[in-house]
Parts: sequence; C-alpha cells; structure tokens
Amino acid sequence: MPKTRATKTGYTTDATALADLQATNPHPFLGLLLEHRDVTKLKQIVETLIQAIGPDGRIHTTYGQTGTSTGRLSSANPNLQNIPRESSVRSLFVAPDDHTLLVADYDQIELRVMAMFSQDKELLHVFNNDIDIHTGAAALLFGKPVEEVTSEERQIGKGVNFLTAYGGGAGKLARTTGIDFEQAQHMIQEYYRQFSGLTDWKQKVVATGRKQGYVTTISGRRRRLPDLMSPDSEARSRAERQAVNAVVQGSAADICKTAMIDIYKTLENTGAHMLVQVHDELVVAVPDNLVDEIVEPFLVAMGDGKVLNGVPIKVSYHHAINWAEAKG
Repeated sequence: MPKTRATKTGYTTDATALADLQATNPHPFLGLLLEHRDVTKLKQIVETLIQAIGPDGRIHTTYGQTGTSTGRLSSANPNLQNIPRESSVRSLFVAPDDHTLLVADYDQIELRVMAMFSQDKELLHVFNNDIDIHTGAAALLFGKPVEEVTSEERQIGKGVNFLTAYGGGAGKLARTTGIDFEQAQHMIQEYYRQFSGLTDWKQKVVATGRKQGYVTTISGRRRRLPDLMSPDSEARSRAERQAVNAVVQGSAADICKTAMIDIYKTLENTGAHMLVQVHDELVVAVPDNLVDEIVEPFLVAMGDGKVLNGVPIKVSYHHAINWAEAKG
C-alpha cells in the first residue's frame, strides 16, 4: 500500500497566519499563495510515494512502537500518517486484486476517553444518548436545545472540544472559528463551567503527575514528566498540558493497539489483512467475497458497542476499491 513521508514545502510562512491574513485582507495574491502551498505539498507527497515503490510494485512503511511520547504508532520511510484525510492522494491507495478496502475509525475516541476518566455528567449524557459531541457542546455553550444549534455554533463547539483534548487558548479558537478573541475567551470559560467534571479531572491529573512524577494511561503505561515541578513557569505549563494529553492520546492509542491484536486474531486464515493504521483509523484489505462476512466480527474486535467505564465505543466503517472512496 502507498504511504508518504512528512515533507516540507520550502516556505517559512506559517499557513495559519496566511489564512488569517487572507480572511482580514482578501487580496487575490494571498489566495493564490495558499493554493500554491497546498498544491506544492501534494506534489511532494506524490513524489515521495513514487520514490518509495518497492520491487513488488507496492509501498511498505515501517511502524514504530516507541517513536512517540503518547504511545501512538509512528510511521516512517515513508510516513503514511501525514496524508491529508480529504486529499485526492488517497485515491492512489488501491486494494489488491480481488480485494476491497475496509476502512474503520473510532468516533471521537479521545473525547470519549476524557468522559471515561472524568465521569463528567454532561459528557456521559451526550455519548450515552448518541448525540453528536460538537452539537452537544454547542447546545450547552449557547444555552439552547440540540436541534436548534446552527452549523456555525457547532463549529465553535467543535473548536472548544478539540482545544480541550489537544490544548490551546482563546487565540487559537478565534483563528479556527472566526469569532473574536473576547468571545473565544468567554466560550472556553463557559465550556469549563458546563463540563465541571472535566475541569476537576484535568486538575487531578496534573496534581497526581506532580506528586508521582508521571501520569498513567488506561492500560497502566506511564509517561514521566519531571517538568511538572520545574521552577520555569513556561516549562511547567507545557508539562501540565502534556500530562493531560498523555493520558488522553495515550489511552486512545492503547485502545487501538489492543484492538489491532484482536483484529489480527479475527482475520487470521481469512485472507484479509491489515494494511494501514492512522491513529484511530484502520485500513484492511478484505477478499471481495468475504466483505459482508467479515464486517461484523471486525467491528466487534475493534470494540464497537463495548462500554468502558460507562462510555460506549463507537466505530464507523466504509468499504471501497480505494482509500479516498471509503469514507462517510
């Protein structure tokens, strides 16, 4: 299967800053510059793929078990995990003859992990009632029923959810959603007020990490963070963000890795085999005549429908002849 290495475009201009500038000063030249940057990146991805074709006519990546601080698998030579999800490059990833690509991914696994640990009543309500988490967050932020949330409000809910999971502040939320800085600050404050259980849990993670010198994922894997005791406030703040991120991303990685072991056992002797793993997404080649037969045990192996600490795991899947078409 084709894969790609993360490559640089050669520009030193920050893409986010360019996008912000284009929004405030929509000069045609800036739009062309952004377009050129994107096209250049895709060109380099394709060139990397071509260079990586092996003697068998296919491309083989190398996955690393210890290459990331969170425990996620890393991919190298070339890196498959940097191909943009919506990129047309994914259409180059084609199933072997007489096979179909089965692509499955976990639905908001990291936000579900936060619900598992924090037991926040609002997060539990959203996931146990199968409410879209971004719409649910927006409903609380704007004080309205879920069915009345607009697409713009959902985008703000999505932005705050991701900031909570990955870190960031009002400036980043303002850039990604188009709201002003003061409103972004208010939204973040309101989010932590509404999801108070989540706030308490994050504070507990940092306090425990400071006491122990490490934090622990759902499977008991540790990440040491000595900077939690650093006298340098910047280093200490960074370590606090890393502590929460290590628990969230690390636990999501644990869930996916465990599932991969179960999937391997499930697919053994079927002629189906795993090809690609991109964090919470798995790509499997399945014989055409076994697709319907394999889907259900495959989803069970991934944990679809399983409840962990009161939170249901949800897996979405699609199948097609190439990776680009196998999406919702």
